[in-house]
Amino acid sequence: MSVLVVIVALILVDKLQSQEYEGTTTLVVKQIVLPSTEGDYGYDGYYAVMANQSFADTIEGWLKSPEMVAEIYEQAKIDYPKNMSTLQARFDVDKVVSQSIAMKMKAGSKEEAELLLKSAQTVVKERVETMLVDKEGKPLFTVINTPVLVLPYAIDYRVQFGVGIMGALCVGVFLVYLLEAIAKED
Repeated sequence: MSVLVVIVALILVDKLQSQEYEGTTTLVVKQIVLPSTEGDYGYDGYYAVMANQSFADTIEGWLKSPEMVAEIYEQAKIDYPKNMSTLQARFDVDKVVSQSIAMKMKAGSKEEAELLLKSAQTVVKERVETMLVDKEGKPLFTVINTPVLVLPYAIDYRVQFGVGIMGALCVGVFLVYLLEAIAKED
């Protein structure tokens, strides 16, 4: 009985929630390699790869900061959450490989998710290309953006069913032990 109650409760909670959308994009950091001058030894691009990795770490840190997230919201012309922890955790940022950063997020509408991710791409690219420049004012790094992908957020009912059964079994075992303990006291 408790299994059925937990499963029904999980399905009801899922159906009563509003539709959410998941969005993702990938940012690829690339150093703009200047032509080598005579006598330079390039180490087969080793230092360029290391610089890309290091700068990708920097961008990952930017995207986790509340100031950067607020700047992305301002670029998108959307009111941002006024709670610091909510603002800071808005984007799920992971370094996929040494030079690539994957950004994921959930939003209440497909348009909001697309707008925020495209704004994030713009803000990061502008910051990267103005931060490190050579003596002529040309950027040393650039960011290559992948297309934004936004899909409806869907819960896997098989996982929900498994969690429901495990929860119900735990509740059932607890109730059996509780009733047995009460019966022993009488």
